[in-house]
Amino acid sequence: MKAALLLLVALSLIAPAPVQDEAAPRFLESGDDVQAFFASVEERMRTRRTVAARFEQVKVLALFDQPLRTSGVILYARPDKLRWEIQEPFRSLLVVAGNDVAKFEYSAGERRPLELGRAKDPLLLVMGEIRGWFRGRFSDSGAHYDLRVAREPQALIELTPKGDALKRTLASIRVTLTKELDGVRRVVLEERGGDRTTMNFEEAERDVALDEGWFRLDDPRDLDFEALLRSARAARAK
Repeated sequence: MKAALLLLVALSLIAPAPVQDEAAPRFLESGDDVQAFFASVEERMRTRRTVAARFEQVKVLALFDQPLRTSGVILYARPDKLRWEIQEPFRSLLVVAGNDVAKFEYSAGERRPLELGRAKDPLLLVMGEIRGWFRGRFSDSGAHYDLRVAREPQALIELTPKGDALKRTLASIRVTLTKELDGVRRVVLEERGGDRTTMNFEEAERDVALDEGWFRLDDPRDLDFEALLRSARAARAK
């Protein structure tokens, strides 16, 4: 359960696609085919050192008509660091380093730490898994989830919780990969109460130098994402 209680992750905005409008996935039947799929994905993703990305998150609440939309940026640094920063319409920051997690909110320009309340937040429950997915380690999630894999009409992994603790909160998770099988494009969390959270990712940079200060748990350094991208492009141009 430790892995399921860690945290967060990284990628340049794509518009959310309604899950209900997608063609039904055709899941693989052969266990050998599933293992070959996981091996192929890990081979493509295991060498990445860092990821910098933008995300858009859409949360549909069963009791409300209008979804809650947020957007921001995410950083991943191998092997175990994540920074998940919501920038619009409000600011919030979640930092993961090893087994430790810190969460912050912003009010009147000031940042202050928050209590985590992990057991009640489905996003926090799966952030450790997401961190592994950025490395292509989907098979590791089999310790806590039953896994199904589809190659068509798009590469997708469906995770269903095994343990009672996760089952009380999560009904399922669906992870959609890029066409090249080298990145995470979308994560959808289906909750037991009928709420759904969809996270759409688009990578901005890979293997770019990331400041260790952005991952500090006590006082994380402020991030200028556009400056990070300019620096990465300048480094490539040399």
